[in-house]
Amino acid sequence: MTYKFASFIVAGAMLLAIPLGASANPAHQQLMSMTEAKRQALLTKFMAKSNKQCTAVTQTFYQGSDQKDNAIWNAKCADGSTFAIQVNNDAGGSTRIISCAVLKSVSGQKCFTKFKK
Repeated sequence: MTYKFASFIVAGAMLLAIPLGASANPAHQQLMSMTEAKRQALLTKFMAKSNKQCTAVTQTFYQGSDQKDNAIWNAKCADGSTFAIQVNNDAGGSTRIISCAVLKSVSGQKCFTKFKK
């Protein structure tokens, strides 16, 4: 099943600083290898560069991957807002970001819930 993330595309920057390795989705693999604290710090910087209202990411959650090996991560911010971040399976680790409220209204998928297989 492919999960659609409305056309809110955040170009560029999130994972350009993450070195790419030899895996199906290298940017996602790098996120997986980080401690929770390091992942929170990286996603906090990413959210700031993406002009999202999120002063600090306080929780991250890997929801799963789609058939193209695009990984979906969730981020909870200090103010309680939540976002879904799609880390694409491409050379640059490009991303898409959407609020969890919009995600639920568009696809019915709740954040912080593993995808059903």
